Amino acid sequence: MGLELYLFDAYRPIEVQNYFFREWVPYFLSRENPNRDDAWVRAETSRYWTEASDDPSSLLQAPPPHSSGGAVDLTMRRLGGYPREMGTMFDDITERSWPNYFELHGTVGFTEREAMFNRRLLFHVMTEEGFAYHPLEWWHFSYGDRLWNALNNHQAFYGYLPFPSQAG
Repeated sequence: MGLELYLFDAYRPIEVQNYFFREWVPYFLSRENPNRDDAWVRAETSRYWTEASDDPSSLLQAPPPHSSGGAVDLTMRRLGGYPREMGTMFDDITERSWPNYFELHGTVGFTEREAMFNRRLLFHVMTEEGFAYHPLEWWHFSYGDRLWNALNNHQAFYGYLPFPSQAG
């Protein structure tokens, strides 16, 4: 098809992960939603980012996906060219970034239909190779981390700790 995968982000050091979780994303959300309180900002941040534990033993059992080496953020592009239309920018933290947003909300025009097609193609390419998709980010795929564990019922490569949604 004349396409290639284009990598945005993969391994992320703990310091970078926590900077985004503790500072950058909350600042952005607070600025964009001035009427929301701190509890909402923290909850919304946690939907898209994982805070790394300061406890080394906990960190070894449950590192954030990108800090485990098991997550990639990527898109498709023409060979050596520009990225395909995906409907949002990479790292958008709105519901438009959900992989199935256009299926849930309908498509309006050519751009939305193209984004929906491109997201479906990326989804199928990655999941057919065994990657798990993030339900809130069209660009995020995992292999061997907690998300992969939760969605595929496999044990994470670095040790087992239930994904938060599995906790009783």
